[in-house]
Amino acid sequence: MNAINLNKIQKNVLSVIREHPEAANDDSVLIAYYWRKFSDWRDNKSLEENIAQATRPETITRRRRELFNMGLIHYTDEADKRREEAYANEKQYAAVSWLNDTEECVA
Repeated sequence: MNAINLNKIQKNVLSVIREHPEAANDDSVLIAYYWRKFSDWRDNKSLEENIAQATRPETITRRRRELFNMGLIHYTDEADKRREEAYANEKQYAAVSWLNDTEECVA
């Protein structure tokens, strides 16, 4: 079996999910645990200062998706269903928004 090369953030995300399996199913939970473990979060700093120095949420969730696509993590059936519904809703919203924007441009 070939060794899988993971970058630092992928390793960190995998570490969080191994310690807290529910984090694989919920981006908010994953981000919160990730920031607590791997960011220099300080209570004496403002929320804005803490967030500014933390790993971006998009980066964390992108690494989670990569780990899933590599087969290193799995989602529950319920989480898969929620993601599929959210994707379908977003796709429908984007199509309607684009259509509305086009009509406004033509008029």
